[in-house]
Amino acid sequence: RPDPPHYHFYSPTMKIILNDKVIARPVVFYLGKVPLLRLPFMIFPIRKGRHSGWLRPQYGSTSREGRYIRNVGYYLALSDYWDILLRADLYERVGLVLASRLRYALRYRFRGSIEGSWKWERGRRRWDLKLRHTQTPYPGLRFQADGHFVSDREYLRDVRFDPVLRMRRTLRSTATLIRSWRGGGLSFTLQQIRYLDRDEDRYSLPRMSLSLPQYTFGGKKLYFRPSLRAGYTVTRSRGKWSHDAELSGDSGLSGNLRWGWARLSPSLRAGGRARWDDGDFSHSEELSGSFGVRTTLYGLFPVTWGSIQAARHVLQPSLSLRGSRSWEDGRPSPWKASISGSLNNILQVKWGRGKRPKKLDLLSVSFSSGCDLSPKASRRLSDLRTSVRTSPFRSLDLRADLRHSFYRNGKLSRPYLRDFSLTASLRISGKGKPVPRPELSWVPGVETAGVGPWGLVLSGYYRREAGGTGRTFWVRGSAQVQPTSGWRVRYSFNYDLGKGQMVAQEIYVYRDLHCWEAIFQWSPSGMRRGYYFVLRIKELPEIKIERRKGVW
Repeated sequence: RPDPPHYHFYSPTMKIILNDKVIARPVVFYLGKVPLLRLPFMIFPIRKGRHSGWLRPQYGSTSREGRYIRNVGYYLALSDYWDILLRADLYERVGLVLASRLRYALRYRFRGSIEGSWKWERGRRRWDLKLRHTQTPYPGLRFQADGHFVSDREYLRDVRFDPVLRMRRTLRSTATLIRSWRGGGLSFTLQQIRYLDRDEDRYSLPRMSLSLPQYTFGGKKLYFRPSLRAGYTVTRSRGKWSHDAELSGDSGLSGNLRWGWARLSPSLRAGGRARWDDGDFSHSEELSGSFGVRTTLYGLFPVTWGSIQAARHVLQPSLSLRGSRSWEDGRPSPWKASISGSLNNILQVKWGRGKRPKKLDLLSVSFSSGCDLSPKASRRLSDLRTSVRTSPFRSLDLRADLRHSFYRNGKLSRPYLRDFSLTASLRISGKGKPVPRPELSWVPGVETAGVGPWGLVLSGYYRREAGGTGRTFWVRGSAQVQPTSGWRVRYSFNYDLGKGQMVAQEIYVYRDLHCWEAIFQWSPSGMRRGYYFVLRIKELPEIKIERRKGVW
């Protein structure tokens, strides 16, 4: 530590309770030799391991809540099997919010938690409650429950500090009992789904799923597995109730066979469903099947050029035939059938000297299309899709995607190009001692540069439709440099070349000040336009000076 220290706390009166705590009053915070903050008293825990004690308060401010004091409370470690946390959060614009959490666990048997928050507001109580419980009475039987309940639809958005909770507009509460055995299982589920934005609740009372063991035939190359599901659902939407019940099941036969140089994958599936919706009965059945064949062919070329020792062409053709038919309340629908195929070409090279030469996928070209064999199909041929990709270096990746159509003005014609896209990305970084990343902000669509002493990431995308009716063209990048051990600078941008405007950009500067650290982030354009500056103690980040403008 420097002498004199950069900062320190001073108290003229202290009481030390061995292996427990230190009580000091008053406590003055010094920056160098200048007193900046005085507190009437403070309690510092010095007990090792898990133990009861006062929580460390958090101070700060946000543009939404204003200034705040959070995490004022006490932690009770009552035993090795359960604990309780009680705390209060005070916000300038939201008010006082009380919160608590109870956790319990018994190894190999059960564990869970109960937590929630509470706020008194204008004569009404507002709250939320979260429950979690998992229990294994004995091997093969498991019970788990997870629930989230709120007093009103806007509580999470108005009160909770966590942005993830604020955006949650669908609450799910589930209790499941699972009995499993080798190759199968039986489960019963009770569930409530509450949609906060449209005043709707949905209850599953209950939902059952049965999965039987998988049966094998033909030397364990053919597999058969049946399943059964049933459920009863009650829905309340805008004060009206509706009921429906459903019973469904299916069974399938699949395989993975080898025939000479080819791999065969046949499958056959049959399923049905019966449903009662507010007294109306309906049922449906479906029969489907597929048959696929694929293989891989190799061609080796003894090419010697520089560090290249050999070249190999990998050819991967595949063909798949699918068909299905369904019945609705006894009325059959037309057969659906299709055939699809793909052809993948890979050019690989082996280069390098010594006992461990490297393999590189130099070029990859793939084609795929299909044909609709259904009787009433108007356009039978699917678009021809072509993908070309090359990575001549590990840091460079180039890709082109094309789509050709076999129809023009609804009539069959020669293939013509409908749209194409080009993608390029470059990632390079300097060698040396890795730089630990401080907390970084996010620019939409921008990747962070490498973690070495310097790094650069550039990516571009161009897409255009036939006839020039639509075009997308953008470039993104991020550059990072560490000029000294105490400085880190990063610049990120997202530029739309099609519209000729900067979508987002950010400048990030980090300065290590020994026991302090300073961060400056500035977005001159985009949705997060503004800046944020903070100077704080590393070991006590709650003690800080910060300024912000915009949506930071």
